[in-house]
Amino acid sequence: MNHIDVNVEVVDDSYFEGCLTLESVHFGSCVRHIGHRAFANCSNLETVVISPGVTHIESEAFKECENLKTIDIPSTVKSIGTSVFAYCTSLITADIYVHNGIISEAAFYKCISLATVHIADAVHSIHDRSFSCCTSLQTITLPPMLNSIGDNAFSNCKFVDVSIPHSVKHMGSGVFSNCGSLVAIEFTPLSGIEELPEACFSNCVKLHKVELPRGIRVFKPYAFKGCVSIECVYAKHVRSIMKFCFLNCVNIKPVEYPHDTFIDKTAFDGCTRLQTTRKSTKGRILSHNTVICPPQDWLADHASIMRGTSHKSRTPGGNNIKVVRDKVSSKNIRRYFK
Repeated sequence: MNHIDVNVEVVDDSYFEGCLTLESVHFGSCVRHIGHRAFANCSNLETVVISPGVTHIESEAFKECENLKTIDIPSTVKSIGTSVFAYCTSLITADIYVHNGIISEAAFYKCISLATVHIADAVHSIHDRSFSCCTSLQTITLPPMLNSIGDNAFSNCKFVDVSIPHSVKHMGSGVFSNCGSLVAIEFTPLSGIEELPEACFSNCVKLHKVELPRGIRVFKPYAFKGCVSIECVYAKHVRSIMKFCFLNCVNIKPVEYPHDTFIDKTAFDGCTRLQTTRKSTKGRILSHNTVICPPQDWLADHASIMRGTSHKSRTPGGNNIKVVRDKVSSKNIRRYFK
């Protein structure tokens, strides 16, 4: 059985699961529903033609079809289930037109050959791990109506640059983590994102410069952990930088933040390039609205300062610095020039 034409309204759950002789499937116009794991583990299946009549594709319907090369999901499809094409390791191209606007959880998880993805403009939500571990995926255009990107949705991909549309209001944790080729992230000036999620860019080892929109107020823990090439993060309106946010960002330079920004004491752990002072192009020390993080060894030597509510001292460079005890925890401090 190398080829079949399917002309029933419903393909039952697991109906062709593990059919190793099946190489191609054509769904007739009468087909409406493809059941759970209907074609899972058909490891020799190379060609699937989904007719415009299909409205639902259930979870894992084509999971582990290791020889499937391309897939075109027509606009009549109202929903696709979780892991629907997961582990289709030979899948190269995917055209996604989903009527309900949702790409389901782990839909293309570990499709390691996937290089080209076309997502319809109407898609508004990409769920957790939808494209995680698609290690050949170098470019993607996110649709203009996209509102939400789930946890690890694009982790371990091969993007060089990514542009986040202004419509995005939510990004999940680890969303672009371990994207080892990622060099640049672009947000539109009117971005609706208010916080960078936990580990969102962690271990993006080639990421070197990030300019964030003014709406972002919070950097969650580990947001840039292990971004060893990053030098500058521009975020003039940030109000909170949480624990280990820049852990081991060994090339990051002094960072400018508003003077009332909350900075966890571990936020810059392992950032060996940070200096105690920074001068403007005119040779003046930056004003009080600039936060400079002293090296950890200097803070350790001045631990007694942190036990009081406030204290004025001088950095090794001779500049006055005021260390203020945070109201929430004595372990977290605010630092600014005065």
